[in-house]
Amino acid sequence: MKSSWINKLPALLFLALLAAGAVAHQEEASQAGEAGDDARAIELGRQFGDIIKTLRAYRPKLALEKIETAELPQPLADFLTGWAWHQRGSYERANQHFQKVEPGELGQDDYFSNRLEEFRKTAEELKSFAVYETDNFSFRYRKGPDEVMLHFLPDALERIYAQFSKIFGYTRDEKIIVELMPDHRLFSYASALTRRQIETTGTIALCVENRLAVLTPRRVAQGYYWPDVISHEFVHYIVTKQSYDNVPLWMHEGLAKYFEARWEFNELHPLEPGLEDSLARAVAADSFLTVDQMMPSFAALPTAELARQAYAQTASMMEYVAEIKGEDALLQIVKTLHDEPSLDEALKMAVDMDFEAFESSWRDWAKRQGYRTRDDVGSISVSLLDSDQPSEEALKDLEAKDKLEKKHMRLGDLLLERNRYRGALKEYKKVQQPGQKLDRQLVLRVLRCYESLGQPGRLIETIDEHVERADSDVTMLVYKAQAQVAMEAPAKAEALLERAVRINPFHPGIYQLWLAIESDQADQAKAEKLRKALEILLNPQKAERENKETKS
Repeated sequence: MKSSWINKLPALLFLALLAAGAVAHQEEASQAGEAGDDARAIELGRQFGDIIKTLRAYRPKLALEKIETAELPQPLADFLTGWAWHQRGSYERANQHFQKVEPGELGQDDYFSNRLEEFRKTAEELKSFAVYETDNFSFRYRKGPDEVMLHFLPDALERIYAQFSKIFGYTRDEKIIVELMPDHRLFSYASALTRRQIETTGTIALCVENRLAVLTPRRVAQGYYWPDVISHEFVHYIVTKQSYDNVPLWMHEGLAKYFEARWEFNELHPLEPGLEDSLARAVAADSFLTVDQMMPSFAALPTAELARQAYAQTASMMEYVAEIKGEDALLQIVKTLHDEPSLDEALKMAVDMDFEAFESSWRDWAKRQGYRTRDDVGSISVSLLDSDQPSEEALKDLEAKDKLEKKHMRLGDLLLERNRYRGALKEYKKVQQPGQKLDRQLVLRVLRCYESLGQPGRLIETIDEHVERADSDVTMLVYKAQAQVAMEAPAKAEALLERAVRINPFHPGIYQLWLAIESDQADQAKAEKLRKALEILLNPQKAERENKETKS
């Protein structure tokens, strides 16, 4: 998601500039006269707005050059200079400038004081992060468990860069900063989002301040498919750079959602089930969101359903452009907006329609696509964890609807404890209601029985029948991989474990099983990587002690 809080800044900072300028140059004003002071304020405002625009376009080096030649009040100059160094990832240098600024010196609006405080807190914590350099990225992380990501993230990052640099014709200047936030508190500093906003809309990554800020999967219940999330944010990064931040928010999100899986798949995939379901419902009820309703940010929408609909609509809009004019038209719009900030003109050049005509034509097209409501739809909302997720899912007590169910479950659990798996299965099956899926805790018990009885086929059938979105559930992926090993299909097992790593690489069971497979494959380099990842998870304190120096 492209961060949008910065969009508020130009007008507000212009007012702050006038206030600061009026105080700092009160004596000059009295001597030069009111007309001269107004002209000076206008010129300073123009310079200030230009610097803000440059920072919004993620051009911190250029912003520093402009700050050097601008005649700004010193507090504002220090604030902007710190901001630019923050964007370059030089946090100590940024903080040197931030520390010179008192909140009241930025004007009377609390917004500035709050943002300055967020900058300071973020810079103070991020300056101690370890750094791992790849060819095109500078990956920052807190030493400890998150080091596990080093064994998988660099390869994904370089694949993402290779694909999108080709699609967009983009070449980096400085290395792209990717920061793995260790908890939602620090992610909130970087994103200016509340915990409720993060959880409601599933916003666990942002393109913000010339970097990709990503919340660690270990602090999101059940994890998330982090390569697609990072890919999504990288599209935002490129679009911001190439358009000089002139692409509107709705189109930003549409482009990022449309392209996000392209790092892995060359061909265009249809809308994912959740987006298709949302569009089908919008078409049926003729209840499309307007682009104004999507502002100022998808993360600020009040419900997860509306956030999903916004993503669905905007991704579909990009698909419509690609269908009628080809994907080159999407790239043309982005590059045209770099020099021509009028969206109507950019759309006319690319698709021969202004926005009003484009939106109307897209709605007619969407109604003809036959979008279907889907049963296999998961929520985009997430549950944040305040501590690390347990390494293995534990069996818990089940709430029974009636005394008979409770009797069968208790008897099943007793038999399971005594390793009488066939008897336990019989009792558990008596709990199942006809035509209904088993409760997750009951599924875990049944899987343990089939695993112990050596019935991998029945284990897989149970997961496929009773677990929603099992391909996004690390516990179920590991169970399936174990079953494939038992069925002498190691390649299928590895594919399942690879997917599990891309959702939650902090599950030790992934590596324990993978190492058992690799011992037969004789790939020593891969086995060593897996052993190191497992050791970090089992003993994170030791990993932190052994990694005292910044890795590069």
